[in-house]
Amino acid sequence: GADKILTSDADGDATWEAAAAGGQVVNHTVYTNSTRTAISDSNEGTLWTVSYDKQVAGTDLLILGCLQSFGNGGYGATCATLTYGSGTQIQGGIALLQRSAGDWASGFAINGYISGHTTTGAQDLVMGWDFGNTVSSRPWSILNPTSTDAASCSDMVSTLTILEVST
Repeated sequence: GADKILTSDADGDATWEAAAAGGQVVNHTVYTNSTRTAISDSNEGTLWTVSYDKQVAGTDLLILGCLQSFGNGGYGATCATLTYGSGTQIQGGIALLQRSAGDWASGFAINGYISGHTTTGAQDLVMGWDFGNTVSSRPWSILNPTSTDAASCSDMVSTLTILEVST
């Protein structure tokens, strides 16, 4: 029947069981960003900002995507950040990797889960970085590189999907 999931016990016997309620997508928005952006040295900064219109106060936000980058950063580990509206900044929501030598084109996964944010309506989701100390650097040189940066880059596009889910 409908709303069932397949499970198995310790002996490997499979059975169909009723699926748990919740986890339904209430709203979603897909974003793309093809604007080539030079990243300046700073202790912290913004990579990309989008506006998401949250529909229901009691829902959570699942954030998934990929940032396209090129060039080198100048310092070791970078703490990635996500902030939605006036909520608390989440650190580690993006897997940033710096290249300290040479120029490289790479895609970096964006992932985050924001729960407990009850304000509805359009608010900004800000994706950025924070070195957490006094270092002034950058994660990479360019967001959304083009063939101007390297012939193999073509015109790279960052993507983001925000899923508003009931729990």
